Amino acid sequence: PEVITEGIGCDVCHTMTDLSPTVHTQDAVAATAEYHLNPGNIKYGNIQNPVSNSFHESEYNPIFSNSEICLPCHNITIRGVEAEITFSEWDRISSTAMGLFSCQECHMPVVTRPAAVGYPDREVHSHTFVGVDLDLSISAEENPQFDIVTDLLRNALTIDFGTPYDSLVSNVIAGDSLIIPVTVTSLTAHSIPSGVPFAREAWLEVLVTDNDNNTLYQSGVVSDTTSLDISSDSDLLLFTAYLIESNGDTTGSVTDVSSIINNSLMAFSDRYKIYKVEIPTDITGEIKIQAKMRFRSFKPDILRGSHQNLLENLPIFDMAEDSAVVNISQ
Repeated sequence: PEVITEGIGCDVCHTMTDLSPTVHTQDAVAATAEYHLNPGNIKYGNIQNPVSNSFHESEYNPIFSNSEICLPCHNITIRGVEAEITFSEWDRISSTAMGLFSCQECHMPVVTRPAAVGYPDREVHSHTFVGVDLDLSISAEENPQFDIVTDLLRNALTIDFGTPYDSLVSNVIAGDSLIIPVTVTSLTAHSIPSGVPFAREAWLEVLVTDNDNNTLYQSGVVSDTTSLDISSDSDLLLFTAYLIESNGDTTGSVTDVSSIINNSLMAFSDRYKIYKVEIPTDITGEIKIQAKMRFRSFKPDILRGSHQNLLENLPIFDMAEDSAVVNISQ
């Protein structure tokens, strides 16, 4: 139906008059939700003393400056399983819970422009609602949000060689093992990935090459449409979640979930990873290490089959990268 394809329109948010709790569902998968709406000609927002206009009445409501206004659409439990809990991830971090960051600051950044055509300039929030999803019916480069999604992801975390316990050496003897310590640091006030973490994945790609660009070691190196497989890449550092049915099998259906294994990177946390590379005895010169944190909003297997036509437009984003050179001694 056309009303469904429109998605979330202006009135969903701007008729809200009060905050709502988390949405819960049980075995019937019927949502227990509570929304306080006043549909009609009054539109609510966070502009104090709004200028009147001929289209609708406008009223100030302070809830529009609170992260809690995002809660009822971004927090859901199913049979008590925390399936989609972006708000709770944010709220459980003490610094954000005290108001240092709000959802709106990152996903609706402030810009200066008229709130409506022909009216005075104000500080208003951008309504791009930047997240990580793109319209996959068109190529990423054609998508008007591609650049802002890229910027959002590139400011979400950092990666560095070294941990509090290990440093990357500058020299290694041929025939020895090279230890590559990596720290991934979240700069984000909710988990990575979040929202529907069971559909998304972020992973560390590590590539070690010699002077002739021969590959000495790799982990997390996949093509755009290849699924990640930890069984064939035991060193893979992968941030994602898995939905588990009552019989213990994984499932792609959130309505069938009985439990969840969530391996996301928690807000403002560090994750340490050690890679061990055996250096050939006949190698000379230096080796290059490249590390990238990569992200895609859908696991390719989710799109295969009935959504195969969308798979070719699924981009892989580079969230952060680092490189280093290690000298080889004989």
